[in-house]
Parts: sequence; C-alpha cells; structure tokens
Amino acid sequence: NRHDPLEAIVDLLHKQAAEGEVDMEDLREAVEARCALLIEDINSMRARDFRRVMEDAMAADVHTSWKDVGLEWHGRQQAAAAYEMLKVNVPNLRCQVQRFEMDGLTAGVLHLCVSGSQDHAFWPMFPVGVPFSGLVRTRFSFDMLGKLTQRATELSFDVRIGLQPSMLRWLVQSARSLAKDEHGCRTLQEAIDVAQDEDRLTVAQQFQGHVWEASCSPHANFVLQQCVVVLPPRQLRFVAQEFRGRAADAAKHAIRSRMLERLLEHFPPEELDGVVGELTAEALALCRNSFGNFVLQRVLEHGSAAQRAALVEVLCEDAVKLVQHRVASNVVRCALINGTAEDKQALADALTADPGVARSLERHRAANF
Repeated sequence: NRHDPLEAIVDLLHKQAAEGEVDMEDLREAVEARCALLIEDINSMRARDFRRVMEDAMAADVHTSWKDVGLEWHGRQQAAAAYEMLKVNVPNLRCQVQRFEMDGLTAGVLHLCVSGSQDHAFWPMFPVGVPFSGLVRTRFSFDMLGKLTQRATELSFDVRIGLQPSMLRWLVQSARSLAKDEHGCRTLQEAIDVAQDEDRLTVAQQFQGHVWEASCSPHANFVLQQCVVVLPPRQLRFVAQEFRGRAADAAKHAIRSRMLERLLEHFPPEELDGVVGELTAEALALCRNSFGNFVLQRVLEHGSAAQRAALVEVLCEDAVKLVQHRVASNVVRCALINGTAEDKQALADALTADPGVARSLERHRAANF
C-alpha cells in the first residue's frame, strides 16, 4: 500500500532518452525516496522477505561488492542470497542514511550508518555477539528500468567517531594485505586520517620489515607516505632504515622515489644523513633521472646546510653539462633558489668560468634560466 517511486524514476529516465533533458531535482528526489524505501525494508524485514525485495530491485546481471573486505557477488541470485545471509547473521541490522548524492542520471552515493550485532561473522571488521556501529559508503548505478546494476560498498570513517577497537584490530591484522589493493589502501588511508596517533602507529608498525616491498606497490606506497606525513619521525625510524644502502636505487624508481621525497620533507635532516650521503654520491646520475631529479630537489629544499653544500659541490663538477640537460637543469635551478650565498656563488663560478661557454648557455633552451 505504500508509494514506490520506481515508476517515477523510469518515467524520468525515458523522458531524458526521448527529449534529451530531465529535471534533475525530480530525479534525485525519486531516487532518494527509492533508496529510503529499501533501507526501510532492510531495517524491518526478515531475511527471506528481504531477499525477495532485493531480487525484484536488481537487474539480472547485477554486480555487488565490498572489496575492501574481500566480498563480491555476480548476478541477481548471488547478490540476493548475500543480502539474505546478511540479515541472517545480523538480524537486528539497522541502516540510517547520513547523506545522499546523485552522480549523473543513473548513479548515486549513499552514506550510511550501520549498527546491530552479528550472530556469526559476516563482516570481518565488526565483532560477533557485541553491538557495533560504523559508517559505510555505497556507490550504486541502475538501468533504464530503475533496477540496480552495480553496488559497491566500502568503509567510511569520521574523525568524531574515530576507530572502534574491533575495527582497529581488523585493520591491524589486515594492514599489509589491504594496502596492496586499490580499495583496501584507500580504506587504510581514511582510517589513518581519523585515528589517534597511537592507533596510527599501531597500523604503521605492521609494515616494519616490509617497507622496501610496500614502497614499490602502486597502492601500499600511498599508505606509507601518509604514515610519514601524519606521524612523528621518531616513531618511524624503521621506515628510513630500510632505505639505507639502497637509497640511490629507490630514487630512480618510479614509485619508491615518492617515499624518499616524503621522508626528506618530513624527517629532520640529521636523521637522514646516511640516505642523503648515498644520494649525493650518485647525484650526477640522479640529476639526469626522471625520478631521481625530484628526490635531489627535495634534498636542496629540506636538507641541512651541510647536506645542501655537499650536493652543490658535486653539481659544480659538471654544472655546464647539467644545465643543458632537460631534466638535470631543474636540479641546478633548485640549488640556485635554495642554496646559501656560498652555494649560489660556487655554481655561478662554475657556470661562468669560460665566458664563451657562459654566452652560449644564455641561448640554450634548458640553460637560459
């Protein structure tokens, strides 16, 4: 007997297809009302009844997932069975809409607060037999008949709530595996954002002895970078230690070089003397490297006076050739901006020692800076 806005959604979508325009506010209101109806069902219905509702709400080829906890289902039957199992395992599940957003004509995002207690472990990040609550974000899309075609759920966090102990335990236990995955690494980063320092450190410590491996991952490196940004350097000395003896190799690596840049930006220079020494020893090659040049620029911007002077001394050995190099010239420019008066004079002397060469540099595309 209740009003279901599904028909309104379908009418609006067909109007868009036929006329090329539709009132987006009307569509947003209809989709939001439809979502609210399904939320009401999950809060009030028994497991089998809710399964039937969701079967009717989904397209035959629907794809649903919660990738940061390793859950994924293909097709209406699998997805509906998963919803039924959710209600079986969390019979008192309650969902409350925090925010709703449309994302184009046939997609949207629901921000939900979920609560209840699990009779059996269905969601690994929540405890069994103990009341829980948490925030999730669900991205969904639907077809021209208003049927769900895709639903992707992921954990969400709020600094006002922080991390529940059970959530922290799960994040700690799963940190390295989560970090390797596109969705999992985003979950970890959001969790680190809202966590207290001691909890951030607990997560970061899961990478001790594994920094070198994680630093080359296109996903895990972002988690490590965030740890370096938000935690005191004294708590992350183990990160810098794993780069000693191989700093130059890391500087030439497309991904590991980012970690070196963050370390140079956030660690006290004296704690990176060994690493900077290795970089300085290979500076002439690193200057010309597409990634290494950025690492050397961070040394010049954030290093100690002694570290900058040592690097400038090496640059002076081949300054004329370096300034003519498309990449290396950026390092010399950075030295002239950030060096001491003595550093700048040393570079100027190296570049102008031969007046004829100096005049030719004025006309060079890279060197004329």
